[in-house]
Amino acid sequence: MSETRFPLCSRSVHVTLALSVVAASGLGGCVFEGNGAALDSITIGVGAEAKADSGAIRLNVHQKQQLGLRLTYDDGFEELAPSLDEVTWSTDDDSIARFEHHGKLLGERRGTTGITAKFRDLTASIDVEVMGVPQSLRVRADRGDVATGLSLLFAAELQYKHGETIDVTDSVEWSSSAVEVATIDQNGVATGVAVGNTVIRANGYELTGDKNLQVRPAVVLSIEVSPQTVELQVQQLANITAIGTFSDGNVVDITSSANWESSNSAVVRTRSKGEIEALAPGQATISAKKDNVQALVAVTVVAAN
Repeated sequence: MSETRFPLCSRSVHVTLALSVVAASGLGGCVFEGNGAALDSITIGVGAEAKADSGAIRLNVHQKQQLGLRLTYDDGFEELAPSLDEVTWSTDDDSIARFEHHGKLLGERRGTTGITAKFRDLTASIDVEVMGVPQSLRVRADRGDVATGLSLLFAAELQYKHGETIDVTDSVEWSSSAVEVATIDQNGVATGVAVGNTVIRANGYELTGDKNLQVRPAVVLSIEVSPQTVELQVQQLANITAIGTFSDGNVVDITSSANWESSNSAVVRTRSKGEIEALAPGQATISAKKDNVQALVAVTVVAAN
């Protein structure tokens, strides 16, 4: 059964806040549930579940906090506001905290200000305390090096006095001190261009943070061997070629620089780079390895005629 709510009355109700109670008189068009319950109060809360907390809502300078609205009916039934598009949000002092959109509050500077939410004919207000100012801007990455042609993700976070951090990767300006060594886009993704060293820097919120980055030589991403299958008679020799595709896009013959191994040296053994010798009937796998990448050759040895 669907539930319908519609304007039905005009009477005095109370608007319950996270901290206080405000009387609202003469509300035209009270909203009732299908079972006759009237919308009695609205409560400003924190997060998607609009959880109310004792005391004022607290956040740091540059921190964002999603707020929500909880509706309470006079029969005790509660629900979240069906859509924050229907809620009008405002602050007493936008220089301390301001709403970006749909109840997302941003701390601008230290101080206390009131905020108000209006839903239909009801309003709720609560204080917001904007506290800490960021002490530093930290730049971090999973490691301090990257191969030429590969990418590494950097992150930036504001650090506060008591250990709180806020990720601001998407809202700082990124730069590299040596773009001929590595570049970085505005999403914090650095790409190695040439062997060398650079400093990755983030600027924003009147702070600067940086991290050293070393770009190493290009590495092998894939290896292609030819032929991929070999059939030999005992005492026969064969040569295998290995072609490597590197992270900088180059495709190079790595036959002489790859490491060659046999899975069964009693059947087939490796001689010089890429050369194999059949020793006894059976099967073996020859591997060509470089930079933790390998390609395999299946070898079958039969008795000599």
